[in-house]
Amino acid sequence: MRKIALLSVVATTVLSANGIDEAFVAGKVSGQIRAAYVNQYNAVDTDTYGTSLGGVLKYETVDWNGLKLGVGTYISQKLHLATGDADKGKTNPDLFGEGTKSYAYVGEAYVDYTMGDLNLKVGRQLIDSPFADTDDIRMH
Repeated sequence: MRKIALLSVVATTVLSANGIDEAFVAGKVSGQIRAAYVNQYNAVDTDTYGTSLGGVLKYETVDWNGLKLGVGTYISQKLHLATGDADKGKTNPDLFGEGTKSYAYVGEAYVDYTMGDLNLKVGRQLIDSPFADTDDIRMH
């Protein structure tokens, strides 16, 4: 019973803090999980296929004095058991990085500042506009 009461007091103290630590503790984690399979039948060349599992893992702090921070990691992991042999030229490269290898990279890293009617977001971010959007057709 004492442990529960002590943990409740600690949790209340942490969650009611009005500092930058609250912005990190109360931040939001989001993401996507994706799986993709590409199979290409070639009439004059070797047939290729590849399978990948990956997605996005993103973290964003809550607003602290108008400031938010965000970072997102993008991953595409080759599933070797369902991917063609690279030595025989049977790996389809559409889902993989250089040399048909798995990859992970920081796709988003930004600072978002808001004060009154001003909103300034600086860094690597996803932007949706009428001519360029975040719709992707493969893993990323």
